Amino acid sequence: MARKKVRMMLNGSSLVEAVIAMVVIVIVFGIALVVITNVTRSSLSVTKATAQKVLDKAIADAERTGGPAPDQTRYSIEGLTIDQQIIPYWKNPALNVIRLSALNEKGDTILTMRKVLLDE
Repeated sequence: MARKKVRMMLNGSSLVEAVIAMVVIVIVFGIALVVITNVTRSSLSVTKATAQKVLDKAIADAERTGGPAPDQTRYSIEGLTIDQQIIPYWKNPALNVIRLSALNEKGDTILTMRKVLLDE
């Protein structure tokens, strides 16, 4: 018996179409990864919330006491290093600017707050 050669034509995509589809998929996943990374980085973390609470308390204490003499101090509260700087406001003896920065263990600034205090 003689074998007959059967040629079947299958419809499919070419190599160029497959490569283009893969490039599109990689671009879409890349954009999604960038968006997720930015949202995660900019979201309010527990550390930022703790720093906000600590700095609010420090400013409230400074307002209650009328603000200390102009100086710079550094202290630690709740695992954060607080850098406090008090300077005169525009050479006005009745006003001081308090600048508080919360730093993490690595020394990176998490949050910075400034407020003008009135000496009474």
